[in-house]
Amino acid sequence: MSFFNKMFASVGIGSAKVDTRLEKDRVMPGEVIRGMVLIQGGKTEQSVDDIYLSLHTTYIKEVDDKKIASTAQIDRFRLTQSFIIKENETKEIPFSFKLPLEIPLSLGRTKIWVATGLDIKNPYPQDQLHF
Repeated sequence: MSFFNKMFASVGIGSAKVDTRLEKDRVMPGEVIRGMVLIQGGKTEQSVDDIYLSLHTTYIKEVDDKKIASTAQIDRFRLTQSFIIKENETKEIPFSFKLPLEIPLSLGRTKIWVATGLDIKNPYPQDQLHF
């Protein structure tokens, strides 16, 4: 592991990649969503503090007599404890969670989606990266 690989990974170059795959692309309120989060290690070993899924929706709000599209987080689910992802290692993390019954329906322009968050500990604080 070179210093440069660690430094580049700390700013997102050559760092771990994450891909979330859902079992089904259409679900109803109250139904269970199942899937898999795939993590592919980058060019250097990294410490992953958290993996979480968040559920989002779009909505229209009125501001100064204008209708504006906005997004809101409906819920958030933590999937793992801290772990190390080694260089080029692949990890699969299965998940399932129940959609809230009060979730808005995806009709018209209203969209609902799942976003994946991967919190990776930065081995070099930003104020210590000098060239």
